[in-house]
Amino acid sequence: MTDLIVSSVRPFKVRPVNHGSTKRDKNRYCGPAVLSIMSGITTGQASRLIRHLHPYVHAVRGTSSGQISRAFDALDIGMYKIAYRNAEGRNPTLAGWLKQTVEERTPGRVFLIVAGNHWQIVTGRRYVCGIVKELVSIKDKRVKRRARVTEVYELEPRQPDGKVRVPSHLIQPPQSRNSHHAYNRVKNKKAKYVNLGLDYDLDRTGYGNETQKWVYCDDDWESFIHHCHSTKDHPAHDDAYELSDGRCCYDWSEVDDVMESMIKFASKWYAHKTEWEQNQ
Repeated sequence: MTDLIVSSVRPFKVRPVNHGSTKRDKNRYCGPAVLSIMSGITTGQASRLIRHLHPYVHAVRGTSSGQISRAFDALDIGMYKIAYRNAEGRNPTLAGWLKQTVEERTPGRVFLIVAGNHWQIVTGRRYVCGIVKELVSIKDKRVKRRARVTEVYELEPRQPDGKVRVPSHLIQPPQSRNSHHAYNRVKNKKAKYVNLGLDYDLDRTGYGNETQKWVYCDDDWESFIHHCHSTKDHPAHDDAYELSDGRCCYDWSEVDDVMESMIKFASKWYAHKTEWEQNQ
């Protein structure tokens, strides 16, 4: 078993979102934001943590509860699902949940909530998320109190000292890779694996001034990936689930990584794809 490399031991507490001081340190989505809030790492480091734990994810955008739970686990923070009361047969609004949990929200307890498809943190009468960025009152006008609650978790430190452990080897930025060399590798993969139909589309309407590169393979393989992803008992389901996300890339190194993941998937599941096509 690989020993855990600890870069720092930090208090378990709710903080403002840390976007760091450089573009590399920033991720604007709510999943990395809640990891930053509870550990103090930057949102960029939180994004790298998720990608290390889920190798097929190359661009962290929407995050599942499984991905967030595993990331919190790597930080020695337990994420425990708790029940809540429905309101007239419907999920309660955030305002309704806050009203029904007044006595439960005692000092020190930290709740992780999904409301309106958005991760957010509540502790006592304080609120913070990736949009608000700072700790505010639960009655602040920026809090989307009418959003419907779909999941609620309680966060607790796992260690007896109540501290958070930040594994440095999982959050470090990747070594710089020459963009020209990465582009050449992408071209070589497209030429070598013609049967996979590896390619990309350029989208110049993305975030900031960056050109997004959307990676895909041929229709037959995309159909098989979709089949595996939508069939939960399929042996390739987990691999297809990871591969179905993270197709949006911002540099040629990321495009190269996504194509490499597609090649590995095709090599591993080629026989299953052939059998599936024969049964169609």
